Amino acid sequence: MRTLKWEKVIFLSLICVCVGGMTGGCGYEEDTAGAAGNEIGLERMTEIEDLEAYDNMKYEDGTENGRETAKELENFTDSGENAYEIYEEFLAGKRLVCDEETGEEEDIYTLMEAENGTYLYCDINGDMTEELHVKSDQCYYILQAEGSNLEILYSGTVYECPVNEEDAAGVLYYRPGDAPRHDTYEFHVFGLLGETRKRVSFEWYDNNGNGEMDEEDMFLYDERETVMKEWLEQTQAYRDLDVENEVWENW
Repeated sequence: MRTLKWEKVIFLSLICVCVGGMTGGCGYEEDTAGAAGNEIGLERMTEIEDLEAYDNMKYEDGTENGRETAKELENFTDSGENAYEIYEEFLAGKRLVCDEETGEEEDIYTLMEAENGTYLYCDINGDMTEELHVKSDQCYYILQAEGSNLEILYSGTVYECPVNEEDAAGVLYYRPGDAPRHDTYEFHVFGLLGETRKRVSFEWYDNNGNGEMDEEDMFLYDERETVMKEWLEQTQAYRDLDVENEVWENW
């Protein structure tokens, strides 16, 4: 997994990879406020002290959490108790999951198009239950236990990693490119139901080909061109995210 080195070229371009993999749909909201310093602009849930008050709970940005009925809450409260058992069965090839792209029930080997890979547990949508993150050389999936069922929360690429820090939770995408040299980063923030609640993208192109970031280069933030100084301020909090702390195990 690659450390987000600031000295290295950075380009963040959030793609809505959730198409075909996200159970809650692909709608997203761009981060129009920007992110300077510690103001990362990512939604995090407040702690649930009383599950009966869950329907009234809001994200810290004031928006509703999307859970409207007690029936929807039932799966949320049950999933944490059985989640790891369900995940372990899937990792052992003893449980299937429905691939919405093909409509087929698939085991881990078929879904991941590999005989081995890595996994970790990480909560990236704020429901206080860790999801199963599975990677192979071909793809990256996030699976979530819903009651006694296993569902695909997100379908992504090998260039993505989960993030769960004090001020940010989601999935970070990074991919270096050439001709000209450029880096691409993408960040997804998820709601409780798996929907993409926010997306942020930014990119850096080494236009003059000198191998260094300078004012002659091209800088994009959410697909809009900007200047180097403004771009650095807008992207600082995202570039400071550390994905190296996550420990991946073999499956």
